[in-house]
Amino acid sequence: MTQGYIHSFETFGSVDGPGVRFVVFMQGCPMRCLYCHNPDTWKMKTGETYDVDTVVNKAMRYKNYWGKDGGVTVSGGEALVQIEFVTELFKKFKELGVNTCLDTSAGPYRDTDEYKQKFDELMKYTDLVLLDIKHIDEEKCKELVGFSNKRELEFARYLSDNNITSVGITDSNMFGTMEFFDISKKYNIKPLSGCLVSLLQLPLFFAFLEAIQRIPAILEEKLLWFDLGTTPWKAITSGSYYYIVIVILIGASTYFSFKNTGTSAINEEQAQQTKMMTKMMTIFIIFMSFTLNVGIGLYWISTSAFAILQNYLLKKINDK
Repeated sequence: MTQGYIHSFETFGSVDGPGVRFVVFMQGCPMRCLYCHNPDTWKMKTGETYDVDTVVNKAMRYKNYWGKDGGVTVSGGEALVQIEFVTELFKKFKELGVNTCLDTSAGPYRDTDEYKQKFDELMKYTDLVLLDIKHIDEEKCKELVGFSNKRELEFARYLSDNNITSVGITDSNMFGTMEFFDISKKYNIKPLSGCLVSLLQLPLFFAFLEAIQRIPAILEEKLLWFDLGTTPWKAITSGSYYYIVIVILIGASTYFSFKNTGTSAINEEQAQQTKMMTKMMTIFIIFMSFTLNVGIGLYWISTSAFAILQNYLLKKINDK
C-alpha cells in the first residue's frame, strides 16, 4: 500500500472547503512563498509516514461533526507532490461516501499526457479543487514564490476545459481586477468568483452572534466599561453615551479594511465607483452596528484591524 509523508492533521477545519472538514497537511512543497506560515512543510520526504487506511480510520472518527456539507481536505505543503497517495486516499474516502477537496497551488502540474493521466485519475475521486493562484503577474509571482505562474494558469485552464469544480483564491491587493480577467481570458479560464471563499466565513459570524445572544455568561460579561450583551443603541438611549465609541471604531475599521483590500482602479470612473461602494458599505455597517451586541462589534473591530495589518504587511513585502 502507498505510503504518504504527512506533516500534520487538523480535525475541525472551517476554512479549507465547505462545512467542517478533517484536513490532511501533506509534507513537501516546491514553492518558497515569502508569506508562508508553514515553511517546515517545504522539505521533501520527511515527516511522519502513514498508509491510506490509517489516515482514513483517523479521519472517520470525526465524521459525525461534518454534517451534510463537510468532509476531508488534503492540503500542504503541496498535495500534488504526492499525487499517487492522494489519489488512493480520495478513492477510499469516496467508497465511504465522504466529500473530498483538493487544496493546491499546482506547482507540480505538468502539461503532459503522462501527468494528465495521473491527474484525471485523481479527479475521479475529487469533489472540489481549491486553486491557490499566488500572483497573476508572472514576474511578481517569481519574486513572491520563486517560480513562474505558468503552471498555475495552465492548471486553471485544464480545470476549466474539463468542467472540474474549482474555486480560485487570489489576493486582490496584489493585482487589479481587469488585469486578472485579461489574463483569465487569454488562458480561456472561467474562474468562480473569489467571493465564494469569503462566504464560508459567514457561519462563524452568525454562530458567534447566536452564542452571545443565548449564553448568559457572555450576556452579563463586561470588557472595560462595555457590557458585551447590550447594543450601542440601547446603551446610548439609556444615557451611556460613551458606547458611541464602539460604533465609531466599527465604522473606521470597516472603511479602512475595504479601502486596503479593494482592487486597483484602471480608470477614473472605476476609481469613483470603488470609493462610492466603500462609503456605502461603511454607512450600512455603521447603521447595522447600532443594533448588534457589543461583543459582536468588538469581534468585527478586531478582525477588521487584523485584516488591515495583514494587507499592510503583505504590501510592504510585495513592494520590496
